[in-house]
Amino acid sequence: MYYKSIFIAVSLLSIMMGTNADASYSYRSDQEAMADGCKILYLKDATSKNCVKEEIKEHQLVLNIFDSNGQGVYVKKDEICLPSWNEDASVDYRDLFGDGRQAIIATFEGDTGTGTEQKILSIIIWQITRFIPILSETISYKIGSLGYQKTLKSSLSFENIKSNRLEVKLVNEFEVKNQGKYPFDFKASWNDKLVWNLTTNSFYDDKYERQMLKAPFYVRRNIANVRLKMIKIQINNYCADLFDNTGIMDILSDQK
Repeated sequence: MYYKSIFIAVSLLSIMMGTNADASYSYRSDQEAMADGCKILYLKDATSKNCVKEEIKEHQLVLNIFDSNGQGVYVKKDEICLPSWNEDASVDYRDLFGDGRQAIIATFEGDTGTGTEQKILSIIIWQITRFIPILSETISYKIGSLGYQKTLKSSLSFENIKSNRLEVKLVNEFEVKNQGKYPFDFKASWNDKLVWNLTTNSFYDDKYERQMLKAPFYVRRNIANVRLKMIKIQINNYCADLFDNTGIMDILSDQK
């Protein structure tokens, strides 16, 4: 038995895109923006600057994203809110595809509660009119209760960075420890290679993940189900709705 985070009831990842909710929130120059803690970046394309101010607010890491008007003035256009109950959500910005545009690499909490802790890594990029997640993977997950514990650890790395053949490699280790009346240990490990497909704009291969739905190991089947749902993400949907419906917080459940 384990307990779902209240983000099930609200949102796992909330992204408000293009709302310009506070147009008066602006900076008049790079210097003014940086003096207030902003990072100067290129999130939407390789020629137009953005600045990002990160702040912790109400158990969230909030990314305030400003667009430049080309004359040095930055106006707030977008806001990304990441769950951060323990204030340990983090972000990095990298040109992963070699087009001069920087992706947001975010690590944040998923399922959390008594004896439960999940960390998720998402890659978020700008596509046409809004920010969307193009990859979401659990990098650690621990569920434990009364001498029974499940643990998943995934080591993630990038290869072929700054190319349209970017690869994400995952080394996964899963373990179950039961110290109850009938104690046992179970371990499993496997590797994943996710290759960016320029045609589908996805790291996830529909045909392969459908094959993995028949894998003998239930955790791998659950992960395949999440990835297949990620493929269906449409750029006009809000990530809060999408993440609540991918099942990413159920990958260790053997009740399916």
